[in-house]
Amino acid sequence: MSMRRITGGIAAAGLALLSLTGCMSLPEHHVGTERVDGAFVSTDGRLYLVGTLRTAVFDAAPFRAYRELMDSPLKNAVACARLNYRLDVKGNAPAETVRGTYGMLLHADRVTPEQAARFGLQRLDVAALDDPARVPDRYLKAADPACGLPSGGGHYYSVLFEGDGVWVRLPDTSTLLEKSRLPTPIQARLEVNRAPAPLFTPLQAVGSVVGVAAIPVFLVSIPFLGPDHWK
Repeated sequence: MSMRRITGGIAAAGLALLSLTGCMSLPEHHVGTERVDGAFVSTDGRLYLVGTLRTAVFDAAPFRAYRELMDSPLKNAVACARLNYRLDVKGNAPAETVRGTYGMLLHADRVTPEQAARFGLQRLDVAALDDPARVPDRYLKAADPACGLPSGGGHYYSVLFEGDGVWVRLPDTSTLLEKSRLPTPIQARLEVNRAPAPLFTPLQAVGSVVGVAAIPVFLVSIPFLGPDHWK
């Protein structure tokens, strides 16, 4: 066998290996937004966050805790809040669950020790934000850029209302939005993490939804507060 044939064979094998490697993905992390146009609690005891393309459904218990805080004097201490969705996807499997987090920051000087204990608030003393590694994750989950928080940090209390839910596709979203539409849509932060898998397509992570045969019974609308309420 000639040296030319051996060299050509090695080159061909190398190209084949590279093509296979290109089909394998590294761990992927994507950050975007998901618009929420309406929100309500249904008689089935679940919280529905109605989006433009899909709806996220959670147990309503964290929302009830949120309402208790917002019905207290601490409503006037809120500095900022943010809705977060997190999807952790394995391989090419569709996203089955979504982690929902509604993070809130409250001005520390407007919170008493008794209130902090009652609502499970955690003290955050945030230094300058120029070093991302030093910024607490609880702060990032509540710090909506639209709030215009000081770049030099500050003193806050934080609280997170969290739960695991699923994406669903409702049969008549427009009917539900007539009763549950928010005064201002929420731009939720959408974080997608996918484990290594061949032929990775980022959109698959947020494209899978579960159909719902019947429209859930509307119970109570949700007065989510956005950044415009505390500027």
